Amino acid sequence: MYKDFSPETRALHIGARAKDFVAFRKKSSSSINDEICERFFNRNLSDYELQAYFQTDLDTTKTITFVLESFAKPQNPSKARRRDGSHTAVHSLQLFMTACDYLEISDPDVLTAVLVHDIIEDTNVSGQGIEDQLGERASQLANLMTEEGVYDERTGLDKADLGRLSTVRFIKKLQSGGGCYSCC
Repeated sequence: MYKDFSPETRALHIGARAKDFVAFRKKSSSSINDEICERFFNRNLSDYELQAYFQTDLDTTKTITFVLESFAKPQNPSKARRRDGSHTAVHSLQLFMTACDYLEISDPDVLTAVLVHDIIEDTNVSGQGIEDQLGERASQLANLMTEEGVYDERTGLDKADLGRLSTVRFIKKLQSGGGCYSCC
């Protein structure tokens, strides 16, 4: 994309885009926490308001509601909130917003995978629970995105190191389809 530009121009453009992206992520994360999660978990948010906020169709709104309901049942109650005090559900919803609004992704399978990717790992909802509520496809996508473990003895990477690599793995899984789907 930037091969015809000088290294200095490329660096300036990429640096500005990175700053824009970080600003977008921070703003959308705090907005999702305050305007969506807090209200949802306090039973003060209608499906219509949820649909209007994310500007989605009814099926995607159903998936978003399911994600929020799932994160209301964390595997470990101490993990219901992140270190910064925001709800854990913010992560999945913020990735969804990033995919839709910032990266302009519209493929339904990719967007579903982004929404359900942490449910099996972080909540008491199983793959079967996802299938029962959202269908077999959503369950397959959740299973595709579920990490196998938090420590890789072969590489010596601990949870923190694996976390740093998670974005790369996530994108590679989406791109390859992991044998589950061929949208990318």
